Amino acid sequence: MIWRSSLKIGLIIAVAVLVVSMAVSAWALISTPNPRQYEKPPANYELPIKVLPSPSNAITTKVDLKKAVEIVKSVWDVPSQEPLARILQDNMEGRIYWSLTWVSNGTVAVHALVDADTGEVVFVRDFRYSSAKVDNIGDMKDVVVLAKEMLKKLGVKEEFLSEPFVRRYKENRGGLHEDILYDVEWRQLYKGLPVLDGYLAVTINPELKRPIGFVVKLINVREVDVNPRISRGEAVKIAEEFLRSRGYKPLKVIDIGLAIGRPNYYWEGTPKPIGAPTLLWVVKFEVAIGSLTTQADVQIDAHSGKVVEGGLYR
Repeated sequence: MIWRSSLKIGLIIAVAVLVVSMAVSAWALISTPNPRQYEKPPANYELPIKVLPSPSNAITTKVDLKKAVEIVKSVWDVPSQEPLARILQDNMEGRIYWSLTWVSNGTVAVHALVDADTGEVVFVRDFRYSSAKVDNIGDMKDVVVLAKEMLKKLGVKEEFLSEPFVRRYKENRGGLHEDILYDVEWRQLYKGLPVLDGYLAVTINPELKRPIGFVVKLINVREVDVNPRISRGEAVKIAEEFLRSRGYKPLKVIDIGLAIGRPNYYWEGTPKPIGAPTLLWVVKFEVAIGSLTTQADVQIDAHSGKVVEGGLYR
């Protein structure tokens, strides 16, 4: 089965890192008359994140600041004081977020991102409970149970998700010390097929046995015909011809599968606006470029046979 990891948590985490690292100056930024741009840390998509002007001056949002704060409080316990706030926009999807940072005793306590259009809380990280030197988790199933409590709080049904993936890792915070953390991640499904870039992840502190944050990136998929009109063999031929037309020599097919995805053709180097979810054949190749070999994927509309997305793995 094809799972795509190109976006993963990168975009949302990148936004959060920018906000948290500059939380003390948030009010100054929100009043800046012109948008400022920041490059997100290197990742699969090197897209700028914009800090937009004050909503009272330039941006009108469907969800106002007061409502955004109330929504976060409905899913997470935050400090009583008002948060530092600003508006962010990602350039891939054009989504606008409320960036909310609660500061306590001069340090960041909780950071959250709220979709300013839908009111969806897409990111929370609680730094008050991030320290974890001891792993008190006896069984991986215990981590999943803790994470599932967050699913219930967010109102996400498991029937639309894959089986959970659990990852144990160490997080280095400013070189001072390492914390032991777990991530429990679910991939989004639609009628049993993977939804590319759709996922939900919960971070668990194993010492305190509690969630300390989450990331939500679930794609709104309306009715999609999951019966392909283009066969597997036809998809491979279309992909091979496309690669040759771009100067790449297909060596072998590594993987192929059906998935739901949003076309965003970027072979020419510049992403185009993201299209509506549709059924895709995702064909992954080993390819030769002169004397070099690398991997590439080609995504083909499974109904029309048109190449709608793809790229090289560098």
